[in-house]
Amino acid sequence: MLRGMGMKNIKAFDNANDLLGAVKVRSPDVLLISSDIHQDVFKFLKGIREQDIGLNPFTVISVMIERDNERQLNGAMKSGADDIMTDIPAAGQVMDRMEKIAFKRLPFIAMPDYIGPDRRAAEQRKAKLPVFDAINTLKDKIEGRPSSPAQLEADIADMMHEVRAAQLEGYSHKLGFLCNRVIKAYELEQPVDEIDKTLRILQRSLNKAATTAQKSKEAALSEVCTSFADKIDSIFSESNRPTERELKLLKTLTRAYQMARENISGAATPH
Repeated sequence: MLRGMGMKNIKAFDNANDLLGAVKVRSPDVLLISSDIHQDVFKFLKGIREQDIGLNPFTVISVMIERDNERQLNGAMKSGADDIMTDIPAAGQVMDRMEKIAFKRLPFIAMPDYIGPDRRAAEQRKAKLPVFDAINTLKDKIEGRPSSPAQLEADIADMMHEVRAAQLEGYSHKLGFLCNRVIKAYELEQPVDEIDKTLRILQRSLNKAATTAQKSKEAALSEVCTSFADKIDSIFSESNRPTERELKLLKTLTRAYQMARENISGAATPH
């Protein structure tokens, strides 16, 4: 169908391993993928957006999912896919979708757990987030101005630097929210099991922030996050209520994170 529409250099794969091998060495302009190619297909797509898989995290992605499958719909949206289809489209529909993605692609946002199109409704956009006009090699080639591999690599590196900075700023808000939630739970003497769940979320968030900082080549900031994540295990794994000194650690975590960002990244002073 795609070749019949005039598209060139089409490569088809019937299993995830072959596809994975291909995106490691080539940067497709558009990836058209079916949800049944692998049980962790949405994890695979998130890996592309995070630049853990493949060369270009801004590749145009169109994913086909099962009709009336809410789990797959949520997975596709959270993966950062540009386009989601619930039926195998006709040739004309494919062309319409390709044109829309090429010329009316949604701008990208970057948060701790998401990189992809800004699908928020107008009323949900109270939180001001950095918006990126994602690199779009599909549009560039249609308009006859393809980038050289070296230029594309440089452009991707520049944009991913901005994306990582936005993610790290998002972590400062997320960590602050989780710390305040844990402190409040202790003050209200909520069940230990419930508090522990939030602590584990906080710990995972710290470890993810450490990974993001490492990808940004900010090793010192990564070490700060890892250190706090380790201390959660050593201090808050007991069933006893923590001391005031131990709670103070959580109260200072967010500010320590921000100070590390300011000193290491040159990030703006937080409001």
